[in-house]
Amino acid sequence: MRIADGQTIPFSKPKAAQTKAFTPTCVKASIRRLDPDPGFRLNTLASIEKSRLDLEITAQSSPASAVQDPSSASELHDQDLGRTRKLGLAVALTIEREFLSAGWPSGVMFGLQAEIQRRYKIGRWAMREAVRILEMRGSADMRRGRGGGLMVAAPTLNNVVKPCALYLLSQHVTHAHLYRTARVVAEITAELLFQRFHTEAALAVELSATFAETRDLLSALLKMTGNPALSLVASILEALAGPRPEIETTFDPRRLAAISRSVLAGETATVADLVCGPAPEPTCRDLDLVRWIKPTGSLNACRYSTQLAFKMLGEIMGPHQSQPTFLGSEWDIAHRYGFSLESVRQASRILEDMGVIECRLGRSGGLFTHKPVLAEILPQTFAYLFHQDVTIADALLAADKLDHGLSRAEQVDGLNNPLGRLLAAMFDGFARQAHLEKNPAIVH
Repeated sequence: MRIADGQTIPFSKPKAAQTKAFTPTCVKASIRRLDPDPGFRLNTLASIEKSRLDLEITAQSSPASAVQDPSSASELHDQDLGRTRKLGLAVALTIEREFLSAGWPSGVMFGLQAEIQRRYKIGRWAMREAVRILEMRGSADMRRGRGGGLMVAAPTLNNVVKPCALYLLSQHVTHAHLYRTARVVAEITAELLFQRFHTEAALAVELSATFAETRDLLSALLKMTGNPALSLVASILEALAGPRPEIETTFDPRRLAAISRSVLAGETATVADLVCGPAPEPTCRDLDLVRWIKPTGSLNACRYSTQLAFKMLGEIMGPHQSQPTFLGSEWDIAHRYGFSLESVRQASRILEDMGVIECRLGRSGGLFTHKPVLAEILPQTFAYLFHQDVTIADALLAADKLDHGLSRAEQVDGLNNPLGRLLAAMFDGFARQAHLEKNPAIVH
């Protein structure tokens, strides 16, 4: 059922399937699903259906007491990560799952703050923490005044690149990793286009037209595959690389003709050479990813909690913070930065969701820096993938091709590629999560 603009999503009691996602058992399962190990990958839709039946049988055999309402406890413990999930984050993830179930209707009001508080039986502080997390993710906006409320927002590419940049910044990804990933993607594209085209003339005509639209060779080739997941790879790599020289966007008919001949000849390495060119020097230089931990606009235009989150993020992800560091208690941070305790708590929940800090309770507790891990980073990218009409089949194909291509490249140079592995794990995790959501819009 399509939801018209201005219409609210009807409120109902959270289903058991939604609340079950926040029990410790299900959290552990979701982390295993994000494991980039290809041995855990579901390579075909038939195996996905078999896993679905296994999950249903397991759910039927589990006792009803194992399902826990997120509103019945203020904290949920993640045993695999050894961390505590706060109520504000749990509610934010539940709301985001409802957006996905409703087809992510951008511009539709989800509900008033008071209504959402009553629905999840939470207080004002937990509600505001959930809203700030959703706003930072780009999933929702809280509009004030008459006719306002929590509005479903349209996710953008920044919502994918920002969490990826945080993870890659902690992994010290260099231009060499970016170049190797681009070569692997170019070889994958050559393999797929070799299966699709049979004449050099047809390939050259479509490549010329697509390049005139994208002004980038790799983006043009990936778009010609017809796989939106692979097309997204080009956008992510371009965003991470930063602005390109104008000479790289100029039209060269001889270069396009050579690419067309190499594709039909099955010379994937030659295609990668023509698309990516020689390796840049020096390749050991880290990518400039610090710009992604800064606000897109003026910092003063952000809410107080968002301002504080960005200020703390600049300190946490600085080059001198290579080891876990004690940041202080919430009172210490409030005094240091001159913000209220409520703003500090909301900012800490935002940073916990990003996976860059850890809040420890007890006498020796407080806020500590934390190295981002894939299990916390990847779910923040799923909303944009869904909004780009990426299906399970598209994501599985992209993940499988990336895994095989990266394995071949790593056997040659003997170096691990965290950037390529991140992309493969992102598509694999999205396919698994989309399967569990059972949304017909992303199955085929």
